[in-house]
Amino acid sequence: TNTETAELMLKGASPDIEELQHILADIRRDDLRASEVIRRLRSVLKKTPFETTDIELNDTVREAIGLVAAVAEGRGIALVYT
Repeated sequence: TNTETAELMLKGASPDIEELQHILADIRRDDLRASEVIRRLRSVLKKTPFETTDIELNDTVREAIGLVAAVAEGRGIALVYT
């Protein structure tokens, strides 16, 4: 969604550079989150032993919501975290 918005803005007569910078920062942040999720999945899927640790489930849920929030919003889906 952010990428599509940025592309549309760039096609405009005078794109808002500051808004584009915010969009790129969002894309970068989401990319880092997705990379971390992939890294965690790879470590779980490896057949080598791994260390178990306690996690804060609320943080994990917040991260998951952050990853899908833009897509959900674009499809008219409201995600509520309480």
